[in-house]
Amino acid sequence: MSETKVGEPKVEGKQRVRKVRRSRKDYGEIRFYPNKVVVYWAKRRTDQYHRLIGGWLVEADTIAAVKLYGVTHVGLVIEDGSRVLTRINTFSSVGTAKGAQKTRSNTYVDEWGNRGAICWHVPMTLWAHNEPPEAVKHAFMMEQMHLKRCRKTKSTMTLL
Repeated sequence: MSETKVGEPKVEGKQRVRKVRRSRKDYGEIRFYPNKVVVYWAKRRTDQYHRLIGGWLVEADTIAAVKLYGVTHVGLVIEDGSRVLTRINTFSSVGTAKGAQKTRSNTYVDEWGNRGAICWHVPMTLWAHNEPPEAVKHAFMMEQMHLKRCRKTKSTMTLL
Protein backbone atom coordinates (compact mmCIF):
# COMPACT_ATOMS: atom_id res chain seq x y z
CA MET A 1 0.00 0.00 0.00
CA SER A 2 1.12 3.50 -0.60
CA GLU A 3 0.77 6.49 1.61
CA THR A 4 -1.05 9.74 1.05
CA LYS A 5 1.29 12.49 -0.10
CA VAL A 6 0.71 16.23 0.19
CA GLY A 7 2.56 18.41 -2.30
CA GLU A 8 4.34 21.70 -1.87
CA PRO A 9 2.23 24.88 -1.69
CA LYS A 10 1.61 26.72 -4.95
CA VAL A 11 -0.05 30.09 -5.40
CA GLU A 12 -3.24 30.22 -7.51
CA GLY A 13 -4.55 33.77 -7.60
CA LYS A 14 -4.51 34.94 -3.99
CA GLN A 15 -4.68 31.47 -2.44
CA ARG A 16 -2.11 28.86 -1.57
CA VAL A 17 -2.97 25.34 -2.73
CA ARG A 18 -1.44 21.95 -1.85
CA LYS A 19 -2.29 18.90 -3.99
CA VAL A 20 -3.12 15.65 -2.19
CA ARG A 21 -2.16 12.44 -4.03
CA ARG A 22 -2.05 8.73 -3.40
CA SER A 23 -0.46 6.30 -5.88
CA ARG A 24 -0.26 9.09 -8.49
CA LYS A 25 -4.03 9.50 -8.22
CA ASP A 26 -5.52 12.90 -7.40
CA TYR A 27 -7.24 12.78 -4.00
CA GLY A 28 -8.08 16.49 -3.74
CA GLU A 29 -6.42 19.69 -2.62
CA ILE A 30 -5.86 21.78 0.48
CA ARG A 31 -6.82 25.45 0.02
CA PHE A 32 -5.71 28.20 2.39
CA TYR A 33 -8.34 30.96 2.77
CA PRO A 34 -8.11 34.25 4.72
CA ASN A 35 -8.85 34.29 8.47
CA LYS A 36 -6.90 31.02 8.97
CA VAL A 37 -9.49 28.81 7.30
CA VAL A 38 -7.91 25.79 5.61
CA VAL A 39 -10.19 23.44 3.65
CA TYR A 40 -9.41 20.02 2.22
CA TRP A 41 -11.56 19.69 -0.94
CA ALA A 42 -12.16 16.25 -2.47
CA LYS A 43 -14.16 15.43 -5.60
CA ARG A 44 -17.00 12.94 -5.60
CA ARG A 45 -19.39 11.54 -8.19
CA THR A 46 -23.11 11.44 -7.49
CA ASP A 47 -23.11 7.63 -7.45
CA GLN A 48 -20.59 7.61 -4.58
CA TYR A 49 -23.26 8.81 -2.15
CA HIS A 50 -23.67 6.02 0.39
CA ARG A 51 -27.41 5.40 0.66
CA LEU A 52 -27.11 2.79 3.41
CA ILE A 53 -25.81 5.36 5.91
CA GLY A 54 -27.36 8.38 4.22
CA GLY A 55 -24.07 10.21 3.83
CA TRP A 56 -20.58 10.24 2.39
CA LEU A 57 -17.50 8.07 2.99
CA VAL A 58 -14.09 9.66 3.53
CA GLU A 59 -10.91 7.59 3.91
CA ALA A 60 -9.48 7.73 7.42
CA ASP A 61 -5.81 7.73 6.38
CA THR A 62 -6.36 10.69 4.05
CA ILE A 63 -7.96 12.67 6.88
CA ALA A 64 -5.06 11.78 9.17
CA ALA A 65 -2.58 12.99 6.52
CA VAL A 66 -4.28 16.34 5.86
CA LYS A 67 -4.76 17.11 9.58
CA LEU A 68 -1.01 17.62 9.81
CA TYR A 69 -1.27 20.67 7.53
CA GLY A 70 -3.66 22.64 9.73
CA VAL A 71 -6.89 21.74 7.93
CA THR A 72 -9.94 23.21 9.71
CA HIS A 73 -12.69 21.98 7.37
CA VAL A 74 -13.31 19.09 4.95
CA GLY A 75 -15.39 19.70 1.84
CA LEU A 76 -16.68 17.60 -1.02
CA VAL A 77 -17.26 18.93 -4.52
CA ILE A 78 -19.90 16.77 -6.16
CA GLU A 79 -19.96 16.49 -9.95
CA ASP A 80 -23.44 18.02 -10.26
CA GLY A 81 -22.19 21.31 -8.79
CA SER A 82 -23.21 20.71 -5.17
CA ARG A 83 -20.77 21.34 -2.35
CA VAL A 84 -20.86 19.99 1.20
CA LEU A 85 -18.63 21.11 4.06
CA THR A 86 -17.97 19.98 7.63
CA ARG A 87 -15.49 20.80 10.37
CA ILE A 88 -12.41 18.62 10.83
CA ASN A 89 -13.49 17.73 14.39
CA THR A 90 -16.31 15.68 12.80
CA PHE A 91 -13.57 13.10 12.19
CA SER A 92 -12.83 12.66 15.91
CA SER A 93 -14.68 11.78 19.10
CA VAL A 94 -16.81 14.94 18.69
CA GLY A 95 -18.16 13.58 15.41
CA THR A 96 -18.74 10.09 16.74
CA ALA A 97 -20.95 11.58 19.46
CA LYS A 98 -23.03 13.22 16.70
CA GLY A 99 -23.36 10.12 14.51
CA ALA A 100 -20.18 9.78 12.45
CA GLN A 101 -18.58 6.33 12.49
CA LYS A 102 -15.05 5.14 11.79
CA THR A 103 -15.43 1.59 10.53
CA ARG A 104 -14.19 -0.80 7.89
CA SER A 105 -16.20 -0.33 4.72
CA ASN A 106 -16.81 -3.41 2.60
CA THR A 107 -18.52 -1.31 -0.08
CA TYR A 108 -15.44 0.88 -0.64
CA VAL A 109 -13.00 -0.52 -3.20
CA ASP A 110 -9.53 1.05 -3.51
CA GLU A 111 -7.57 1.43 -6.75
CA TRP A 112 -6.14 -2.10 -6.50
CA GLY A 113 -9.58 -3.68 -6.12
CA ASN A 114 -9.20 -4.40 -2.40
CA ARG A 115 -12.24 -4.03 -0.20
CA GLY A 116 -12.33 -3.11 3.44
CA ALA A 117 -10.61 0.25 3.85
CA ILE A 118 -11.07 2.12 7.13
CA CYS A 119 -13.43 5.00 6.35
CA TRP A 120 -15.35 7.69 8.16
CA HIS A 121 -19.08 7.30 7.55
CA VAL A 122 -20.46 10.83 7.90
CA PRO A 123 -24.26 11.28 7.63
CA MET A 124 -25.71 14.21 5.67
CA THR A 125 -26.94 15.89 8.85
CA LEU A 126 -23.33 16.77 9.74
CA TRP A 127 -22.60 18.44 6.38
CA ALA A 128 -23.44 22.03 5.37
CA HIS A 129 -24.99 22.05 1.88
CA ASN A 130 -24.55 24.46 -1.03
CA GLU A 131 -26.73 23.49 -3.97
CA PRO A 132 -26.30 24.99 -7.46
CA PRO A 133 -29.26 26.58 -9.27
CA GLU A 134 -31.87 24.13 -10.53
CA ALA A 135 -31.01 24.91 -14.16
CA VAL A 136 -27.40 23.81 -13.62
CA LYS A 137 -28.45 20.54 -11.97
CA HIS A 138 -30.96 19.88 -14.76
CA ALA A 139 -28.30 20.51 -17.41
CA PHE A 140 -25.97 18.06 -15.65
CA MET A 141 -28.66 15.37 -15.50
CA MET A 142 -29.51 15.83 -19.17
CA GLU A 143 -25.83 15.51 -20.04
CA GLN A 144 -25.63 12.23 -18.11
CA MET A 145 -28.69 10.70 -19.74
CA HIS A 146 -28.15 8.50 -22.75
CA LEU A 147 -31.06 8.71 -25.16
CA LYS A 148 -31.36 6.08 -27.82
CA ARG A 149 -31.72 7.35 -31.32
CA CYS A 150 -34.93 6.67 -33.13
CA ARG A 151 -34.45 3.95 -35.73
CA LYS A 152 -36.70 3.49 -38.70
CA THR A 153 -37.53 0.04 -39.90
CA LYS A 154 -36.83 -1.09 -43.47
CA SER A 155 -40.49 -1.18 -44.35
CA THR A 156 -40.96 2.51 -43.54
CA MET A 157 -37.85 3.34 -45.54
CA THR A 158 -39.21 1.69 -48.69
CA LEU A 159 -42.54 3.50 -48.44
CA LEU A 160 -40.89 6.91 -48.55
